[in-house]
Amino acid sequence: MSVAENRAPTFRKPQVSVRLHRQRDHISIAVDGGLDLASAPQLDECLERAVRGDGTVELDLSRVDFVDCAGWRPITAAASSLEEDGRSLRIVALSPAAARLVELIGEQPGIELVPSGLPLD
Repeated sequence: MSVAENRAPTFRKPQVSVRLHRQRDHISIAVDGGLDLASAPQLDECLERAVRGDGTVELDLSRVDFVDCAGWRPITAAASSLEEDGRSLRIVALSPAAARLVELIGEQPGIELVPSGLPLD
């Protein structure tokens, strides 16, 4: 048996970039990469900052290449907090991966899909 066969498999952490931009009347967040259990805390931190701000929070998921339920959890938590304050979370763009999860889980309270956020056929 070779040395390479004896090694435990290595797994790459999904890389994610989360950018927050404060606009006059809303906060815009763009996510690029994979959202799962390992990367969700980064999105959660950014969404928590947005929830503490003012106005609507807009989320661009057009560059998300993977998302699972653990990666989606910060989005539902932020939507719930915003809804309690009479504010909303708008998803303004979806990648095919994000659109698939939205399709599977269905409509979520406090999350608004604006027309441009709807997946294209």
